[in-house]
Parts: sequence; structure tokens; C-alpha cells
Amino acid sequence: MTASVFLVGKPSDFALTCRIPDALASSVFIGSTVLVNTGTKHIIGYVVDIHSATPTSSYIITECYDLEITGFSPVLIKFLLWMADYYISYPVTILQAALPRKAKIAPKEIVKLNPFVLRNADEASPTKSKLRQTIIHELTKHKSLSISYLERITKSSSVRESLRDLEKIGWISIERHISTPTQRPDYLYTVLIPKHNLLDTVKKIKSKKQKELLEEIINRDKYIFRASEVPFQKSVLGELVKKKILHCEASHVTSIQSHLSISIDVPYLSLSQDQLSAVSIIFDTMEKGQFHTFLLHGVTGSGKTNVYIELVKKAIQRDNERFANWLAIKSGSAKIALGARSTLFAPLPNLGIIIVDEEHDQSYKQDSQFIYHARDCAIMRAKMENAVCVLGSATPSFESYYQAKNKKYTLISLPKRIHQPEAPQIKIISLAEDELISPLFSKTLYNQISKRLELNEQVILLQNRRGYARYIQCERCGAIPFCTNCSVALTLHVQSNLLKCHYCKYSQPWKQYCHICSNEKLKFGTAGTEQFDLLLQRLFPNVSVVRMDGDSTSRRGAHAYLLNLFKEKKAAILLGTQMIAKGLDFPDVTLVAAIQADLGLAFPDFRATERIFDLLFQMAGRTGRSSKKGEVFLQTYNLRHPVFYFLTKQDYEAFFEYEMAFRKKLNFPPYSRLLKIEFSSMNENNCIIAVNEAHHFLTTFLKNNPDFEISECNAAVIVLLKNQFRYNIYIKQLNNKTFTKSMWRLMEKTLRPTWQKLKVAASIDIDTQSI
Repeated sequence: MTASVFLVGKPSDFALTCRIPDALASSVFIGSTVLVNTGTKHIIGYVVDIHSATPTSSYIITECYDLEITGFSPVLIKFLLWMADYYISYPVTILQAALPRKAKIAPKEIVKLNPFVLRNADEASPTKSKLRQTIIHELTKHKSLSISYLERITKSSSVRESLRDLEKIGWISIERHISTPTQRPDYLYTVLIPKHNLLDTVKKIKSKKQKELLEEIINRDKYIFRASEVPFQKSVLGELVKKKILHCEASHVTSIQSHLSISIDVPYLSLSQDQLSAVSIIFDTMEKGQFHTFLLHGVTGSGKTNVYIELVKKAIQRDNERFANWLAIKSGSAKIALGARSTLFAPLPNLGIIIVDEEHDQSYKQDSQFIYHARDCAIMRAKMENAVCVLGSATPSFESYYQAKNKKYTLISLPKRIHQPEAPQIKIISLAEDELISPLFSKTLYNQISKRLELNEQVILLQNRRGYARYIQCERCGAIPFCTNCSVALTLHVQSNLLKCHYCKYSQPWKQYCHICSNEKLKFGTAGTEQFDLLLQRLFPNVSVVRMDGDSTSRRGAHAYLLNLFKEKKAAILLGTQMIAKGLDFPDVTLVAAIQADLGLAFPDFRATERIFDLLFQMAGRTGRSSKKGEVFLQTYNLRHPVFYFLTKQDYEAFFEYEMAFRKKLNFPPYSRLLKIEFSSMNENNCIIAVNEAHHFLTTFLKNNPDFEISECNAAVIVLLKNQFRYNIYIKQLNNKTFTKSMWRLMEKTLRPTWQKLKVAASIDIDTQSI
């Protein structure tokens, strides 16, 4: 028998044929992780097919690992190979990415010097070459060494060949082990000072951070905790251990969970008629074991989560009828996989339903390792598993809503909030006409906040820009400090006294004067959350403000810690970037406002308006979620932009129709599929040469083909990113035609010699989400 195997570290579109020894014939399955002897080395591989053909391959499978731990199901293999084909990637790259870190195994080859025995004349001379002499010398010193170490110190590509010869004549033995990443311990801390004496201890502590940590322990009344549960660096904890205030011990976390100190309660309420109808329609299809996609379009607060819960319960009940049979084949107890993009690869048997909540969210697009869209892949996996896929959102992506309007998906609506008052009104504040008490902060908004604070209610403020100021500019010479690695201005962060690049992490000290002419009069660009945090502290000096952005939540556990402060009403105002715009449910929030609602509207992208609508509409749903009435205010200079009209009407349907008319004229998605080919190089001229050659190839190859529209060569919006110049070509794919892997490989084969000579990298992004 033979197996089709993709080998790790050997990227190819075609699987290698490997012999299966008789001893392993009953162990190797489609989806198995195996060790393959290629003749020169042993390499991990993944089996994607089994054949009964006569084994003639020189590659031999030498070991097969536990399918339960490291394997894929045949359906999952089929799905992953589809992803590799559609997203024009190598299958082994997809297979590797689909495995969790702990399931990735690697061979470790150890060479040992055998005990001395009498040998014949030929065998007694292992040091005929200098390389063999070096190997024996190193093994004499160390007794055992890895092959990778020997390759590294000898800098020779012939190490394995020499080792094979030495092994044949009995001088050495090679042992092969499998190594897996070890689980890192989470540390458990216990407070050693008696509770009644801890306050006195805090007063004696001089370190601000140590004092803050101990005060946090007292406030939360939690005297045994894990390092992951507090937003402080381990060095702070370590100092308290040295002072014998805390005791520390390693504690391996045995369950896959996040030790968050905040609990998000989802009260289960009786389902409304709309919810019951939605559950019934979807479950009827599940019962038939048929693939189908549903788009659950429910306004914020309409109870989409409870619909999901009911569907999951029914899916588990339905699965239990076949679960006993499955247990006889494979052990396992989890029936629900909950998580981010990678949950798509969960090896669940008898898959009944896939739910993609907030399906419009940009984060479903993976842009590292290999590029794919998790929402679209979820639909394909459901199809291959004969399962149901439910896409849920208050503001569906235009692609999904278009498919629902064209009956490819079934549209189910939840138009009303459940057990809650009507949706809050959305009102516009004109920054050009209203009295301002500070740049970008109107008197109207100040009064509205004051009113809520007097009533002991809470406020959420959105400013989708972190830092103090987007840039600084000298008022005398006009100079703006730019990143040395990217073509972007540095953002001012006053708290850390740094100018930072938000793309490559470069930073430099802020000297509070012009770096060119030393002038101290500076102009500050668009204000960020840090600046508004300071402003709010001045406007409302007796009110606690929680700021949530990429800076304040960078430490582990900080996100949950800050939300807890707001949940427990230790802060009245929550200020933050888009991370606070969705998923939060606080009953005392009666005012939500966007400080600069038009941020992003001028971005040169056809999806810019859709994204602003999504963000602000989702943000509006954070208020009025209890018996208390809520209000929403959007501050803007761009009063006449159509998006604000549709937001005040809260009319997604009308906004969709308005935007679709524009997209149809220009053949933008969903009327086409958009593909991006990106070229990058440290040399801009070389990058331009490569992109122009590619453009010429594409226009010639696809000449007179009406199914493809090829753009001109474009510099990326940020042309220099992390010391790489970037130029793009966009292709609109019409009439359900797609740019195939064979097209891309032909282009690579033709142009790769030029790319290598110019030191230019080329990548392809299928269904790109941004131009």
C-alpha cells in the first residue's frame, strides 16, 4: 500500500507517494501524522490519501502517530485541501496552520557513540574524511548530539551521508524521538500577610506598581490568584515574593480556557415569537442533515445570542443519538468549539451547526501565515459536513446580505429588542455649528454627560484613534516627525513621552520641540484617546474614567480588569477605541457618543462607508439595554454625508441599497470578487519594475477576457511599511470566474527569476477586504 503525503518544510501543490510497511498498514489512515524516511532524513508529513497501488516509492513511512491527538478527519482533510486550492497556498502550509501548537510534532534525531568493539580493518578506520573525524571527536566529548547540532557546527551538507556510513559500520547509533512543545506553567500566588495586616503593609511599600497590585488584591478580596488574572508584569510580582508578601508556585493550567476575572452573564430569557420562529426554521434543516446557510439579521439587543444557545442545545441533543457509536472509534467529550478564526479547524465529529457571530467583522480575515476569510470558509466546511451555517449580525456584510437577497442564503430577521425598550435615538452634533469647549468636544455633549453623571448613570465614549495626537507639526518650518521604517507620521504618546509608529513599533523620545528647527510651538494632529482621557479628567475632576485601547490593554488580564472596574461602577465613563463598540452590556449605560464619528470616512477604500456604518451602529447598541432609556450622539464636521442620514434613521436596508447602486456601477464586491497581488522590496525601483512586468504579463495573458478587469499598478496607501516598499495590482473577477492556482503558478514560473534577481517578494490575497 502507498500513501499520498505532504511533508513539512517541503512546500508543493502535489503530495508525495510514500510506501506503507506491512507493520503499519492497519495504523495509517487519511489524516494521520507520520514520519517519512526520504533516504537522507526523516520528515514529519500528513497523509491525505491511501492507495492500494504496488509500492515503488523510495520514500517510506517509518512511524505513525496517535490519530486522536495529531490527526485530521477525512472530511477536514478535504476541506483544508479546498482552502489550499481556493486561496492559492501550499497544502502543507494549511495543514500546519490547522493544528494547535501542542499537536505539532517534530522528529529529534540523537547520535550516540557506540561502546568500543573489535572491528575488521575496513570498519576500524572511520576517520577517512575530515568530516567523519570531526563527528567522532565531538561525540567523544559529548557522548550524544543531535544531527541538527552536528550540521550547525560542521557547516556541512554531507553530515547525514557520513552518519549513515558510520552507522552501517557500527561506530554510532541514531535514535529518533518525537518532541512536542511543553505546556508553560501559569504561576499561582498566595498572599502570606494576614488580611487584617495587609493595609498596614501597603502603606510601607514605596513602589507605585507594587502598591497598586496589593490595593487591587484588597479591593477584589482575592488572596489566591494566578499571574494571568492580574494586569501586572511578573517582575512586580517577583519583588513582592522576595519581600515574602507573596508566595509563588508553578501551576500548569490543565484546561483550555482564559482565566478572566470578569464574568459575562447571558441571562436566559423565554424566547419571543421571532426567536422561536428562527430556531424552528434553522433546526428543521439541521434535522434533515442538509447543508444550508442562514443569515440571522437581528438588531442589537434582539436576542441573537439566545437563538444561538437554543440551536447549540438542539444540535447536541441531535448528536447524542450517534455519539455512543463514535466513542467506540475515538475518545472525546467536547461537543462545542468556541473561539476565533482557528476554531474553524476544530476536529469535531458529526458536525451539525457552525455559527459565525458578528459575521461582518474584519477580524475574520486572516492576514498572516496564509490569507483566508474564516466566514467564507465556515460556509464551505458546513457544506462538506452536510451541516447548517448561521451567520449573525446587526449589520451584515454586503456580501452576505446580497446572497440573502438573491435567495442563496435564507434571511431570518429579528427586528425588535427582546424584553428591552425601543432602540435609542441616534442624534447628530455638528462640530461646525455647536459651541465647543475644546477642539472636537461640544458643549452639547458636555451637558449630556453631566446630566447622566448627576443621575449616577454611565457613559461610553468612542474615539477610534489611540495615543495623544495622530501627528505633531512645527508651526514655524512645518516639519512632521516620520517613522524611519514606514511612510507614516509618528503618533504622540504623552504618557510614555514617546513618538510611536503603530505599524512597526519604532519609537523615539518626544523632546517637546521641533526636531528640525527646535521651535517649541507645535501643532497637534487628530486627538486620540489619551488626549481625551486627560480632557475628561479636567472637565469632570471627581469622576473616574476607564480608558480602553491598544495601550491600556496590552498587559495580560488588563482587558478584563478594566471592564470589571466599569461593571462594578468604580468608573462612570468608559472611553476607548473600536474594542468598546460591540459585545458590551452594562445596564446603567444611558449615553453613548462618538467623539469624532467621521474618522475613516475619507479613507480611499470602497468599503470605508460600510465600515463606519457598522462601527457606529454597533456602538449605538451599547446603550438602553435595560429599563433605562438610552441616547446616542455622533459628533461630526461632515454633517451632510449620507451615512449619517441612514444612521439616524437606523435603516440598514436603505443604506445597503444606496451603497449597492454605487458598487454596481464600478463592479465592486459583491458584484465581483476582488483579488490583490502585492509586490514588496527594500528597493522601490526594483519593486516598480516587478509590478510593471507582472501587469504586462496579466494584461497579455487575460487579453480580451471579459471576466477579469485588471487595475493599473498602484502604490499601497502606506507605500513603505517595515522597510518594505509595496505596490499592488487589483483584479476584479466577474461572472463567478476566479483567478486559479494554475494561473498563479504559471505567472510565478514565468516571472520568478526576475523577482529573485530583483529581490522582490510577491503575494496573492484572494477576496481582499481593502484597497
